[in-house]
Amino acid sequence: MSQPNCSTSCLSSNGRLTPKCGHNVSMKLFVSKSVANPERKYWKCKFWGKGDDCNAFVWDDEFFDDFGDNGHSDVVSVELMSKLERDIALKMEAMEKKMDELQKKLNYVLVGFICLLVHFLLSSCKNS
Repeated sequence: MSQPNCSTSCLSSNGRLTPKCGHNVSMKLFVSKSVANPERKYWKCKFWGKGDDCNAFVWDDEFFDDFGDNGHSDVVSVELMSKLERDIALKMEAMEKKMDELQKKLNYVLVGFICLLVHFLLSSCKNS
């Protein structure tokens, strides 16, 4: 049985962290019907028993013990980070555009300076 990739989890549609299996996809949640673990929730690979060798499995309560607050503690952080990433990307795009504009202006100033320098040098040569 392979271990789930608990370090790379993702958010489910209800905003809950879910473990990923060896396929790097979210595992599926089940409820135990065994005598030893009645009604205990567990996660296993979506491809379990389909001729695949992944067989990732983890008890729900053991997985969420690693994250605290039953997996909900990181939800706000993840959503906030996504918003911050989008905001930063937009600001970077605006800054790159501004830098392009400034580079064009600098090029015009340099061309103007070179023209003035050439004009000054030509004037100096004529007067000599």
